[in-house]
Amino acid sequence: MQKRFPSLLIVLFILFQGSSPNVYAQVETQYLAIELNKVLCGFTEINIGESVIDNQETTVLNQRAYINYSALGQDITQHQLFTYHIDPISGNFRYHSSFTEQGEFKSGVEFQVVGDSIKETYLQTGEWKSDPAIQLPPDVILPNTQFFPYLVADFADSDLKSKTYEIFDVRSGQVAQITYDLVGKEILNLADGAYQSLVFDQEHPATGGTIRMWIDQETGVRLQQTYPNHLFIYLTDAGVTDRLQKANMDDVWIYKTNKNIPDFHNISYMKVKAILAPLPPVSSIDDLNVPGQKFTGTITNNKVEGIFEIEYPRYRGENAPDYPIDIDPVSDILQYLTSTIHIESDDPVLKNKAEELTSNSKHAWEAATKLGLWIGQNIKGGFDGGSARETYDRREGVCGNQAMLLVAFARSLGIPARIVWGAAYVPEAGGSFGHHAWVEVYMGKDGWIPVDATIDEPSWVNSGHIRIGVLSSSLQTVINFQEMEILEFKI
Repeated sequence: MQKRFPSLLIVLFILFQGSSPNVYAQVETQYLAIELNKVLCGFTEINIGESVIDNQETTVLNQRAYINYSALGQDITQHQLFTYHIDPISGNFRYHSSFTEQGEFKSGVEFQVVGDSIKETYLQTGEWKSDPAIQLPPDVILPNTQFFPYLVADFADSDLKSKTYEIFDVRSGQVAQITYDLVGKEILNLADGAYQSLVFDQEHPATGGTIRMWIDQETGVRLQQTYPNHLFIYLTDAGVTDRLQKANMDDVWIYKTNKNIPDFHNISYMKVKAILAPLPPVSSIDDLNVPGQKFTGTITNNKVEGIFEIEYPRYRGENAPDYPIDIDPVSDILQYLTSTIHIESDDPVLKNKAEELTSNSKHAWEAATKLGLWIGQNIKGGFDGGSARETYDRREGVCGNQAMLLVAFARSLGIPARIVWGAAYVPEAGGSFGHHAWVEVYMGKDGWIPVDATIDEPSWVNSGHIRIGVLSSSLQTVINFQEMEILEFKI
């Protein structure tokens, strides 16, 4: 099962999940401040109360969240509504729902616990669809955003330093093994007082980065949390709504370099001295050495430091196979033909469109380039994206959304395709590197061929693309740039 939300949008709000509020006897209201890139640009209001639902005593946690930022010349406002019905004895939720709205983009998900299983329903292309029930292990934790009683129970009065829990992750719809490492205990001074807190480090289940979290030792309430994508939240007062500013995400997504290359589409060679920390992390230097890209340097604690030499050759398709491409049944390539929540290659609307666009194509390469050409001409850039089908319906989306659509089109025709991610040279700010995603299509014996429909390169990628890896289990990625110096380039 795949994640329900697009990477560049919901990476900002990975900490919040839920949906529209219910009526209940309110007993407490809390506020969290949201800082993005050190700018206070959002808040979440939390209402906590007690109710009886389905003849069961229930703690109801409702949250509404708001964030405001600009990116690539667009002003973006994001709203979320979310709800948890919590068993006051176990602390597990019985019901959880979330709804996200950003411009015309809307997405939602509901979870209902039934016995030892959980039923998931999600909003996709304007209608709710259900997945089969998911079986839950006996001691699974069904968490919420604000209370962590299991951490207090295990760590507050013991010498325990680390523990791994089985936790149902609402972002992926799967049970994940999540480890909490106790960093220490400290007094945390916030707007409404001082708290004795337990401080934990936790590996982010999507990116592999480290989340740091402060938990009130007495109540188990989350007091403060930092994320690896420049996101910081903390308990505050109701006045937060009057102190908001607009964050600028350009400072996060692009990093200025030393060369201005207006004709960037025709970069045929580039040598870059780079220091960066990508998430998910790079597992080995071999991952950075692929056809068309050579890396010389080191990877230390996920810090990539060294020299990239990029020289992607133009593929002409002379030996391109027919399609659908014949794949060995035991080959790893088969996974790049499957339909997923975000890449709905079995959707009849997408499949029919792909067949229409590629009629009379001589081989798989001609078909793939026709698909990329149509996307470049018909899908405009924008932040109201979503899955492949949602991007097709709205005719807009960021690079990741457009890559999903191209991959869905290709897979529907039996052409293996996958999304890759990394950094790409852009002319913004006099020359910069920006976080980017593009596509590789499989051409049989000729292997994986990169294309970038988002920037009108439907049959190639320019050599300003630095490939970090294949987007697989996580659609959330982060690159923390520290240095990007162009040593040499050719047009």
